[in-house]
Amino acid sequence: MSDDIRILTYDEDDLVDIEEEIDLSDIFDVDETSDGISDDDILGLFGQGGTLVYSEDDMSGKTMVVNRADIKEQEAAEQEAFSPEKQKEDLREELAGDLKDIDREKRKHRHSHIIIKLAFLLLGTAALAAIAFSPIFTIKNVKVEGNRFYTDEQIINMSEVKAEGNLFLNAQKGLIRKNLKDNVYFRKVNVRRSLPNTLVIEVEEKEELAALVYGDKYVVIDDNSEVLRIAKIDPEVTVLTGLTIKKMDVGQTLEVEERKVFRDTLATLYAMRDGDFYFKRIEASGTRVNAYMYDMMKAEGTSGQLRDAIEKGTLQKVVNKLMKKGIKRGTVILGDNNYISFSPAV
Repeated sequence: MSDDIRILTYDEDDLVDIEEEIDLSDIFDVDETSDGISDDDILGLFGQGGTLVYSEDDMSGKTMVVNRADIKEQEAAEQEAFSPEKQKEDLREELAGDLKDIDREKRKHRHSHIIIKLAFLLLGTAALAAIAFSPIFTIKNVKVEGNRFYTDEQIINMSEVKAEGNLFLNAQKGLIRKNLKDNVYFRKVNVRRSLPNTLVIEVEEKEELAALVYGDKYVVIDDNSEVLRIAKIDPEVTVLTGLTIKKMDVGQTLEVEERKVFRDTLATLYAMRDGDFYFKRIEASGTRVNAYMYDMMKAEGTSGQLRDAIEKGTLQKVVNKLMKKGIKRGTVILGDNNYISFSPAV
């Protein structure tokens, strides 16, 4: 078959033969080993608007009939395909597609990370649950820390805790705190676990500062004048006398008629506590105060003189000298300007 072809072009209105014979082998680079030029190759070259007609003489030639309008339309389409605007649009579409692919990959990785984290979380939860339910963590011991007034046994009984159940699931922490906080002596209560099988109750108790005599009873107060308890026996704290009690409800602030004398006496008690000194009894009636170190030895002066002597340490020095000499009876008389004298009389 010949590789020559005739091209016939025409307009829509009138047919004008423009015959041109071209050698297709130059266009398609046909060599001796090729199978020739197919009809699809020819139609692809001249556009789908063309019509391929074979000659009658043994099909030795081919004629392509092409509408000029089709040729122009094809040329315009080719020009548009290679125009800068078209290239920019293609580039934008390509970039948009790349961004979508990147975003899709990010979501894919994000989902993968979430799934991995959830898997670890579930495994960790399962491991913790297995450990928590282990008999190793059955409560066997209850320990008390920070107590001074109440014994360990008393606090455990008040808390109503039992040495049984799981340390993590049956610690009764809320119940323990409630039962102990109801007691006026406890300022703070905390419950914690001590592995593998111990429950620890930590308490901060209010400190007994003094006790006021009320008939044959003692009204025990803390450093905020709060009534902690009413005792029938000597509470072994500094006993205050000479004050008239008006109100003494447990858990409430103590009220007395001699409010100024009471305030001054409390200030003396604070100085005594901070100065590491101890009075067994304080008679706080009137302007003069009798503070007893022992049953038969006292310091006498105003509340201000007493506080000043304690804060400066002079009263402690005098008492220590008397003790070294074996003197446990007499009166240490306090005056202004750190004046101190001693009388054997009580």
